[in-house]
Parts: sequence; structure tokens; C-alpha cells
Amino acid sequence: MGERRKIVFVEGAEHSLDKPLYSLLFPNASIVAKASCREVENAVVGIKGATELHWVKPFGLVDNDTSEPERIADLKSKGVIALNVYSVESIYYHPEVQKLAGEKLATVVGGDLTEKLAKANIDAIKAFVIAPKHLSARIAEKSARAKSSHFFPRRVR
Repeated sequence: MGERRKIVFVEGAEHSLDKPLYSLLFPNASIVAKASCREVENAVVGIKGATELHWVKPFGLVDNDTSEPERIADLKSKGVIALNVYSVESIYYHPEVQKLAGEKLATVVGGDLTEKLAKANIDAIKAFVIAPKHLSARIAEKSARAKSSHFFPRRVR
């Protein structure tokens, strides 16, 4: 009998950058993109509840989206972790993630890893300088959605 197969359900589109990023961070797991936090939660809970899938070990990763602590605790109890950053895009700027991505890139295109990382950091800072209004608007939009979502009616199950 072999090891249980790990599946990580992540919030994001199938062809977004999220899936390759998580594949880099979790090389021994299958990464499956889901369109929303709710879909990630349902996938993890569904597999955990299906006794015939005992060989699968599901996990979920979702954006924090300034979620309330109670919501984060509820997700965690179901096997879904809310990232301790606002959104997955924040992870791209973590030095360890940049190093992992840089190592993969260097094996494909060659070149000096230290030089490539320095350039990536400079380019990231430039992106923040160029588009602060866009970034601020996106954060405000996600925050407003998160704060107002508890007013929406929920389906009774």
C-alpha cells in the first residue's frame, strides 16, 4: 500500500500564474485550480467526506482577502488554509519563492541567478511605482466585497 496522494486545491483560474507557483512550492502534490474560495472549500470537504477516496489527502489554499478570524478558523477546521497574505500575488515577492523560480529559470535559460534575482526585485519595485492607483483600487474592491459578503443571503442546505 502506497502513500496517500496529496491534492492541493487552490483559488484561481486554471491558466493563471497561481497553479505554476503552487506546483513550484508543492512539487509532490497535484495542484487543482478552483474558481473561488467556496469551490476550494467544497472540493476539500467533498473528498474528505468520500470514504472511497481514502487514498487521497486533500488540502486547500485560498487568498486571505482580509477575512474575519472566525471565517479563517472555520476554513482551517475543514482543511482549507487562508494565506497569511492578502492574495497569492504577494507570495511572488517573497525572497524564497523568487529564489525557487529563479533556479528553475536558470536551468532553462542559463545565466547568473543572483543577477536575475536582483533584476526581478528592481522590476517589482518599478511595477509598484507605475501602478499604485490600480493596486490600491484592487485592494479596496476586494476588501469591500469581503466586508459586505456576510450581508448576502446564504443557501440553506
